Amino acid sequence: MERAIERGVRAELGKVQQVSAHVDRGHRSIFSRTIPVIKVDLRGFNADRVSAQPIKMGARGPHGKIGRLMIHAEDFTAGGLQVQSMRITINSIKFSLLKALLRRKLALDSIGESTVSVTLTQESLTRYAAPKITSLRHPKLTLEAGRVIVEGQSTKLGLPVRFSALLVARDGTIELAEPDLRVWIVPIPGSLVRRAVSDMNPLVDLNRNHQGPFHFRLTQIPVANGRLAARAVLIPRT
Repeated sequence: MERAIERGVRAELGKVQQVSAHVDRGHRSIFSRTIPVIKVDLRGFNADRVSAQPIKMGARGPHGKIGRLMIHAEDFTAGGLQVQSMRITINSIKFSLLKALLRRKLALDSIGESTVSVTLTQESLTRYAAPKITSLRHPKLTLEAGRVIVEGQSTKLGLPVRFSALLVARDGTIELAEPDLRVWIVPIPGSLVRRAVSDMNPLVDLNRNHQGPFHFRLTQIPVANGRLAARAVLIPRT
């Protein structure tokens, strides 16, 4: 089964630097319809090839069950952004046993609670965002103490600019809060900065911009020590 899973991952993603699967049956017979745990580890691939189609549910029985599917991915790209690591956990997967055995196809009946966590570095975010920040020369992005900080030289004024704000999770969006903007050493009035930020929010809308098989409900966005580690609940897009 492990080799079949690895071949399926490579078929879905194309070029993958490394992929390995482990099926933990516990003390169950190989003929059991239930697999307690499947773990998949992979690195070095482009996630843009992952199917954007909704997940079809309601596959007919007889059913097999996977208690928990755990996916750990490292050093891959998604939409041009380099991702340091991602962990996905999907619980209580029910699937068509006949299609799995006869067609080697995973047709789903239902899935339980699912979560994802993604870690990004300030270096990868700077490489991704810098070409889009046309108002600054040589923009640099820093992540610390819950805040995102962008610094650079104004292309119009020729003066150093420093902007910082908290990152806040709201359902499927990431928004900026408590903004602070300084040109050279002069702080810009808060009312002006807040008005500009309100036009920018939401900074990211995962459910509008992402057409993958899941909707996202963000629960946390810890930001510290040069890393952003977003966590979300996954809701199947049926």
